[in-house]
Amino acid sequence: MSHRARVAALLEESPLTAAAVIADVRHLLAHGTRQCHAGLVALAEDTVAPESVRGLDELLVD
Repeated sequence: MSHRARVAALLEESPLTAAAVIADVRHLLAHGTRQCHAGLVALAEDTVAPESVRGLDELLVD
């Protein structure tokens, strides 16, 4: 299973309820943009949960 598929599956089972966070993750999965990744990292740091985005940089597409 690809990293994208694994993250998508985890998102479906996730306890996340914030629509903005879910949308950010889905956007990253769909587009692989560095801007979205940076937003996810910043959000995770703001919510004291940086481990929640660790490894997502593997999904970035140059």
